[in-house]
Amino acid sequence: MSSFDARLRVPGHNKLPVNVVVDIADEVLSVSTGERKVGDWPLGTLQFSARTDGFHVKLDEQEIVLSVDDSARFALELGTAGLHRTRTGISRRLSGITPDEQFEDLKRRIDEVADAIEDDAVSPERAFGQWLRLLKDINVHHGQGSMPTPLFYRLNTRLLDLIPVPPRVRQPVG
Repeated sequence: MSSFDARLRVPGHNKLPVNVVVDIADEVLSVSTGERKVGDWPLGTLQFSARTDGFHVKLDEQEIVLSVDDSARFALELGTAGLHRTRTGISRRLSGITPDEQFEDLKRRIDEVADAIEDDAVSPERAFGQWLRLLKDINVHHGQGSMPTPLFYRLNTRLLDLIPVPPRVRQPVG
């Protein structure tokens, strides 16, 4: 069993996120807060979409967002939990979208990071955190085999191009 500390929120509700523990074991995702069990759901019935604000999970005709402390390990655990069921379609089970939609979502997220980097209202630390989470997500998808290598290189290059090249500093000769 793998356990993750997370914050749970419901999109469209103004309530603050709730601290929860997410457990993945025996093809079941369990969410609890303290001693109270929020629910158990078979992984095969859930749709996951990794986004900049957390993992969007569609369950029981409702959507929740889990901001997991270790998102790369969480994504990896979701992928390995389904390996014995099927070796194909892992990215579709993880993201709940087609490969073309996955590419469009990743491009949109890169644009969001680019906007955050240029926005004076967004702290450099927050923009860098967004950039790093996206870089990790792209690497996780590629590492799980759900992203072809040419696409992986294209997205990584586009993401790395967002880093400004520092101006050359001339050293005094002497």
